[in-house]
Order: sequence, then C-alpha cells, then structure tokens
Amino acid sequence: MALIDPMGKLYKVQDSHSFSQIISMFICYLNVRLVEFTKSFLLFQLTCDANKMKQNRKNTKKTYSCQLCDRSYALKTKLARHVDSFHHKLKPFSCTLCDKSFGLKSNLDRHVALVHDKLKSFTCTVCDKSYCSKQDLTRHLGVIHHKLKSFSCTLCDKSFVKRTDLSRHVDAVHKKLKNFSCTLCEKSFSRKSYLTIHIQAVHQKLKPFHCTLCDKSFSQKKSLMLHVKSVHDKLKQFSCTLCDKSFSQKGYLKSHVATVHDKLRLDKLKAFSCTLCDKSFGLKQNMRTHVDAVHYKLKPFPCTLCDRSFSFSQKLAMHIDTIHRKLKPFSCTLCQKSFGRKDNLTIHINAVHCKLKPFSCTMCEKSFP
Repeated sequence: MALIDPMGKLYKVQDSHSFSQIISMFICYLNVRLVEFTKSFLLFQLTCDANKMKQNRKNTKKTYSCQLCDRSYALKTKLARHVDSFHHKLKPFSCTLCDKSFGLKSNLDRHVALVHDKLKSFTCTVCDKSYCSKQDLTRHLGVIHHKLKSFSCTLCDKSFVKRTDLSRHVDAVHKKLKNFSCTLCEKSFSRKSYLTIHIQAVHQKLKPFHCTLCDKSFSQKKSLMLHVKSVHDKLKQFSCTLCDKSFSQKGYLKSHVATVHDKLRLDKLKAFSCTLCDKSFGLKQNMRTHVDAVHYKLKPFPCTLCDRSFSFSQKLAMHIDTIHRKLKPFSCTLCQKSFGRKDNLTIHINAVHCKLKPFSCTMCEKSFP
C-alpha cells in the first residue's frame, strides 16, 4: 500500500498497519512538515526585513558636517579626528625615533615606514618611483601620469590634487592669512614649513643640500634641483611665446615677460613702491631686496674664501668666479682680451675700439671712458 503527501512524495505503508495507525502516522508527518515550513518562512521573512532595514539605513545615512570647512563624514569620530588634526592642529601621535608628531596615526605609520624603515613597497608601473603607501602611489599616478587635479579654486583658475592643498591656497593667496610668525624677525608665513625653512636659511644659515657637481650648497632641496637643472644640465624648459628666449625657472620667465614685453602696462607693473625712496618695482620681492640692500645695508651672503659679504647671491657668485676662481668668460671679439664681467667687456669695447669717452670733466676739457 502507498500514500502520497501534499508535496507529491510517495511513501510505502506496510499491510500489517491498521487504518488508524496509518492516519496517525500521516498526521504526525504533516505536523513535522508544517513546522519545517513555518521555520523556513519565518527565516525568509526575517532576512527580507533585515535587508530592508539595511537599505533604509543606507538611504538615510547620517552625515556629520564640519562647521569650519565644507568636509562631511559618515562617522562622528572621523569628524572629531578631522577637527582635532586639521583645525586645532593637535598632534597626539609622536614618533619614538625622532621628535616629529602627527595628527593621524596613518601619517605616523607612513613617516616611520618612509623615513626610518626606508620602506617603499608600492612601485609605479609607469615609471620607477616607489612609495611607502598605496595612497601616495595613487596620488602620484593621478598627478604625474593622469594629470588629475580634482579640486578647483572658485576664486581663480588653479586646481589641486588634494583638498588640503586647495584650502591652503585659499588661505594664503586669497585670504592672505599668515598665521606662522618668526620670533627672530617680523616676517610671517602661511605655512609652518615655510617658517621652518625661513629660520633655517636666514637665521641659522643652514644649507644641508650640497651640489655634487660644484661647491654650492642650498637651504632647500628644491633649490638644489633647480640649480642642477639650470647650471649643470643647462635646461631651459620655460620658453617665452613672444620671443626666442628660454628660462630655467617659471619665475624668471614671468619676470622677463613683465619687464620686457609688457611695456604698455609698465605703470601697473611697478606697483610696489619703496617707502624710503622714490623707486618702484614690478615685483614685491625686488622691492624687499632693494630695501634690505640699499637702505638697511644687509649683506646676508658672505664669501667663505675671504671676509667680503654681499647683498645679492648673484653678486657673491660673480665675486667667487672673478676674484677667487679667476674666470673670464666674456671675450672681446676684436682682440684677445677676456673679462670676468660683461660690463667690463662693454667698457673695454667702448673705450679701446670705439674710442668713446662719454664722461667729461666739468673743470677741464678732458673726457674719459
């Protein structure tokens, strides 16, 4: 004898079983299946409810906005960490191998790996550069190879790779904030790193970056790299679009265009006037240099080979080349004479070959070159 359950499954029943026994067995079986079905249904319903709750939480995700900038965070702890490290400048994570401190533990780990352990496990597949973190490698790929600058300034046309760089730019350039003041002079800076460089270069006279191709030293690594490219490699990658001149630095190109080609805007270009005399300058830095050299008589560039000092680094370099190294790179094309300075060559040509004597004595009729 056989029975078929509601699910269509076939069960064999022995002939010796009575009808009442068969009915009891069948009811028992149905109860068991009903319990199993109820469990499965409840589990399915609980799963659906959990998924709905998860989706609702995702759709109604709470964000915590910073009141000091436009950053937002999903977690309140991350907002607190951002405020402490970025705005309050708290640095609770100290390096045990040096005296540096950091606002985030991830920055401390990166510092230890890069500076002390010299670990650079993440290598760029496009070039041979390596980095200590995947984040630094990603930033390198975006900036150098993909030229990505996602954060644009709304006040000018500049763009930046990181939001923090954009914030620094706005504070320094547009808001003119200079929160880091030098205790040894009256200068102020927009970034602490600039203040540190200023103290080391100007007050402590530190120049830890030495050129391996000559005897020059520099206070910044960037200055050393510019020196090698412009002086030794003779690279002039910044070309003027208005003439055929090229320059090793972008600042030199800007100065050239401002002073040579922008003649029509000369009055506007010389917007920086000296308060101690009637001179005006196109660049603020030139005005400051003029005040230091002419009015304050500052000579911050001493010669290491004698006791002379100079107001300008270019004058020091010229002094070393002409006096100590006896270099005479300016040769006269009309005779065999050579000179250490171009102005001396010009005087020689005017006096000897052109017979020019533009300077006349007011007491007699004599003239001089």
